[in-house]
Amino acid sequence: MATKKPDKRQQCTGFIKNSEEINSTECLIKGCMPTWLNGDVVRNGPGEFDIGPDTFDHWFDGHAILHRFSIANGKVVYNSKFQKSKTYQKNHEHSRIVIGEFATASRPDPCKNIFQRVATKFTQSKPESDNANVNIAKL
Repeated sequence: MATKKPDKRQQCTGFIKNSEEINSTECLIKGCMPTWLNGDVVRNGPGEFDIGPDTFDHWFDGHAILHRFSIANGKVVYNSKFQKSKTYQKNHEHSRIVIGEFATASRPDPCKNIFQRVATKFTQSKPESDNANVNIAKL
């Protein structure tokens, strides 16, 4: 079951809300970057933990955000972008967690009465998430 936002998470840097996408921001470099070093480094991870009144319960559950560091000519440029997966879109469409994740269950539909909720447990399979915030693979 999705939980209310706990205050103690605000103190943990791993759970800080990162809902802003950043486009082409040059990084401040301390020292010097070798001029021969060129290429991109792409990493992913969770970037958004709060959806409406709900909060994801585990660090692997937040909506995926990609981080790219482009290195060229002694400079580094940073970009970030949310992976607009079906899970991300559906959760934002409903402004709550409707598709659960690794350690976070979705909330029941508030429009259903108790009997409809029980029947749903036996008749529908759990929606599968396509939120890929743990690994990147070149295919």
